[in-house]
Amino acid sequence: FPSHDRIMQGTPQQGTAAVQAIMPQDSDPNFKYKQDLFNTAQAKLNAVLRAREDDPGTWLQKYSPVVQQAFQDYQSGNASGEYLAARIQADKDRLGIRSKKIIPDAMVDSLISKIDNNQEVSVNAIQSVGQSFGKYSDQVMQQVQKSAYPALQVIMATNNPRAANALWQSRSVQTADLRKGLQKADADSA
Repeated sequence: FPSHDRIMQGTPQQGTAAVQAIMPQDSDPNFKYKQDLFNTAQAKLNAVLRAREDDPGTWLQKYSPVVQQAFQDYQSGNASGEYLAARIQADKDRLGIRSKKIIPDAMVDSLISKIDNNQEVSVNAIQSVGQSFGKYSDQVMQQVQKSAYPALQVIMATNNPRAANALWQSRSVQTADLRKGLQKADADSA
């Protein structure tokens, strides 16, 4: 349908205008056909806007030539994480995507898996994953943190590196075992 490109490549306002432009009048010949076309376009616009906000990185990786190229460059080692994040952010801005997410959800899962499977022993190693995204590292790490399991969330939110390291290295110890050697008041405050 004629509004398809405006829905896929335009801002929410441009997509809405394109859909409104094909709204049929009661007096139109072929009213039923035009009404079906309008309903299809409206449903497509809603689905596109929802998908963009839910996981902008994945949506842009599929539908934005600029971001597709940035992913290819990043995956082949010809571009940094910061370059990739900048391209995604620029297209998010162009399309009016409000989500704070930058990288695709699948990439977040991959980073979490990498951190856990490598059994990273230091918080510095975990933070270096985020630092590879340069000025976007805080945004990326917040996105990772939201998806991470509790132990990783806690150490990522701990500002004291020594405390964070101790927590991370003790993450498999059960709470009851940690309490054993402490007096009740100390255990409660810890």
